[in-house]
Amino acid sequence: RVDRARCRQMQRAVLNAQLSLDDIQIHCELGTRLEALIEKAVNHFRLSPRGVHRILKVARTIADLADSERILELHLQEAIGYRCLEACQT
Repeated sequence: RVDRARCRQMQRAVLNAQLSLDDIQIHCELGTRLEALIEKAVNHFRLSPRGVHRILKVARTIADLADSERILELHLQEAIGYRCLEACQT
């Protein structure tokens, strides 16, 4: 599963951890519903733009591990959940 996810990333020519802002806009496309979910997370957790980018990179990785071409709501929710855990531990 991990090997397939890494292969998918290599097909995009960049690993998710190294996605630039432009890459994020291309490979982490969100619909209106998911954009609203991100907006809620921004307001609730007071996320910076960098924090949002980190969530999107994690969501893209979760989607890759699920062998999903697109980021789904479940992937984004899981990534936001990890951010919440990180915020609660600091």
